Amino acid sequence: MRRRTAAGETARSVHSRLREEWLVAIEQQPGSEIVAVQTVRNSLMSATINASTAALAFMGTISLALPRLSGAVDEVNRLTPREVMALLLMGTLFASSMCSVMAMRYANHLGYIVSAPVTAGLRRRWATVAGAYLRRSGAYYGWGWRLFLMGGPLAIGVSRPWLMPVATFVLVIVLRYFDRPAGLPSSGGGDDEPPSHQA
Repeated sequence: MRRRTAAGETARSVHSRLREEWLVAIEQQPGSEIVAVQTVRNSLMSATINASTAALAFMGTISLALPRLSGAVDEVNRLTPREVMALLLMGTLFASSMCSVMAMRYANHLGYIVSAPVTAGLRRRWATVAGAYLRRSGAYYGWGWRLFLMGGPLAIGVSRPWLMPVATFVLVIVLRYFDRPAGLPSSGGGDDEPPSHQA
C-alpha cells in the first residue's frame, strides 16, 4: 500500500527534504568529500544542460519571430495573438535559462564547501550557507525546468492560438501526475532525524 505523505506535500518538497537530509548525512561522514563533490557536479551538469537547451530555444525563437515582430512592436495595437504568444514564449525561455544559470551558480559555490574535509573548520563555519545554497540551487533548477515546459503550450499557441488552452490543460495534468511522490520512507522523527538548515 502506498504511504500517504503530509497534506499538500509534492515531489518537489520531498526532493528538497531529501537534499537537506543528504547534506546532513555527508557532513557526519568523514571521507565522503569526493562523493559529495561528484553529486554536486552531477547537479551542475544537469542545470547546464537545461540552461543551454533553453538558451538555444530562445535564440531560435528570436530568429524565427523577429522579422515578423520588428514592425509590430512599434505599435502595440497591431500585435496579433500569435505575436503576443511569441513574445511570451521568448520571455519564458529566457527566464528558464536564467533560473538554470542561477542553479548552476549556487551549485558551483556549494562544491567549494562540500569539497572541504568534514573535520575542517571551514566546513563547520559554512554549514549553514551550504544548506541555503543547496535549497536555492534546487529551487532555481525546479523553476527552470517548469518554465521550459511552460514554453510548450506557448509554442503551440504561436501557430494555433486556439490550441493553447488545450495544451496548457494537458501540461497541468501531466505535471500533476509527475509531481506526486511515491514510495517514500517514513519520517518518524527518530534519533537519526536530521536538523534543518536555516537560511
